[in-house]
Amino acid sequence: YPGAAILPGLIDSHVHLAFDAGPDPVARMRRETDAEQLVLMLHSARELLGVGVTTARDLGARSYLALVVRDAIAAGLARGPRLVASGPPVTVTGGHCWFMGAEADIKVMATGGFMTAGSAPWYAQFSTEQLAVIVTEARRVDKQVAAHAHGLEGIRRAVAAGVSTLEHCSFVTETNERCFDERLAARIAEQGTFVCP
Repeated sequence: YPGAAILPGLIDSHVHLAFDAGPDPVARMRRETDAEQLVLMLHSARELLGVGVTTARDLGARSYLALVVRDAIAAGLARGPRLVASGPPVTVTGGHCWFMGAEADIKVMATGGFMTAGSAPWYAQFSTEQLAVIVTEARRVDKQVAAHAHGLEGIRRAVAAGVSTLEHCSFVTETNERCFDERLAARIAEQGTFVCP
């Protein structure tokens, strides 16, 4: 292939196929039916493949739609990258991404986020003990735990609980500033916890 560059398939380690690239993806998600969301997700998966992404991690969609998309791709019924899918994220009642349909009063949006009104990204939503129960139960069935964690305290708690990956890990403080914590970063590295910014 003279004049061409060849590279291996790309990996996108944190996607939400159910969000579009528009100005308000949450509003779209909330107004669409599951059928409309599924169409969007299949379209997004095909677009990812079209730009060279051959593996992607979908870390949250409602109604287990990401698993439907994953299985359709694996069966050859739809085009898209190999998909590793978490299913709906679990959050506290009214917490970050509650509109994806997995509200509970214990589990794994370790902090609030930027996309959910009334949810502060620095707010730690679960105690270390609650997160540790999640990690223990996941390990019991050979699963890993990905913890959405923006705020410093939520990151600390998720690391102490032994999560497998930290999603975002943006070191956000209560003043909405980023304050890198070198000691916490060293602990993350020592434990072998993966960070997906």
